[in-house]
Amino acid sequence: MSKSGVGRGRGWLNLNKTQSQNAVPKVGAATAGQDLTAAEESRYIDASSSYNDLINKIQQLNIKDDGILFNQKIKYVLENWKQDCQNSEQVEKSFDRIYESCLSDPELGTKLVMMIASRSFITQEVHDQNIRLMFLTRLQNSFEDAKQLQKTNPVIFRNSVHLLGEFYNKARLANGQQLQFMATPLLTNLRMLLDTAQLDDLKLFTTQLYLNGASLKTECPEVLSEVLNNVRLALIGDKVALKESRLWLLLALDVANNRFGLQPAEIQKFYQEQLGDGAMADFQTTPSALSVQTPPDNKQLDGYQSAVNVLQISSPAQDGATSPPHQQQSTIPPPAHEPNNVSQSSGFVSDSSIASNRYSVT
Repeated sequence: MSKSGVGRGRGWLNLNKTQSQNAVPKVGAATAGQDLTAAEESRYIDASSSYNDLINKIQQLNIKDDGILFNQKIKYVLENWKQDCQNSEQVEKSFDRIYESCLSDPELGTKLVMMIASRSFITQEVHDQNIRLMFLTRLQNSFEDAKQLQKTNPVIFRNSVHLLGEFYNKARLANGQQLQFMATPLLTNLRMLLDTAQLDDLKLFTTQLYLNGASLKTECPEVLSEVLNNVRLALIGDKVALKESRLWLLLALDVANNRFGLQPAEIQKFYQEQLGDGAMADFQTTPSALSVQTPPDNKQLDGYQSAVNVLQISSPAQDGATSPPHQQQSTIPPPAHEPNNVSQSSGFVSDSSIASNRYSVT
């Protein structure tokens, strides 16, 4: 195991045997050291026209909608989903297409995450398919293929990191807790972005650090400190040549120094002058986290428990910091006797019926 624990996150969601056997072939499946074939890569890019209507309905979601309108739109999506798909197999195929479209369209991806992470949506199934569980499965598939995706299609890789970071930021259990097992995979992806020294990767790195840095500091303080030291090393090295790229790295350090919140007026003005008003407006436009209610009767999630401890994290010092507005947790109390079906004791969610090393890293 690596000293920091990052890079050992494969298998952070292990499904039960029945679901694993019945699942469609993993998108972008590739063995270690091999490039994705053209056919495999196309599965990440092509969306079937037969599900375009369903995709368009998801596009109608809007972060600015009030709660009533947003829930009405979700209900409309679900009703049409049930009509468009006649059985669970069709639901799975449709979700593959939706997810593939999200990997080509980050705006669609944000809206899908909004829907799946919403409190009302998590209790819903479509023809006995738990949509949230399917989403987590595809996130894991993308994470397992991350190195090959980054090599063969950097845009698809960045969009998969965007999906992972958005869901980690928004999704909550009914008691307000985040899905802690996702911190390690996200940090692994952030390191991969940083290592490329490419402008678009560094923009996404800094945006995700602003969005999730406070939570990552709570879950993995030592690992996050190492990542920030790597940012400093990148700034003094020769690999990052573009001025704009260095500015995004410098902004990442300022974000961390300001407890991952909004920048003071004078620092904000500096970056607006250097990066442009539009870039900074996009950077600081982050939606609030959503509360997720885990249904007590969802048997697919009931059996999950930790099998491997990836990170042993002591209670970190908080330095008196308060979470920035985009990372405030829900204060809605959980229903009485409601179990938290996702184990929060380590970096994994797993089913005890399968080996914990299914996704071991070589």
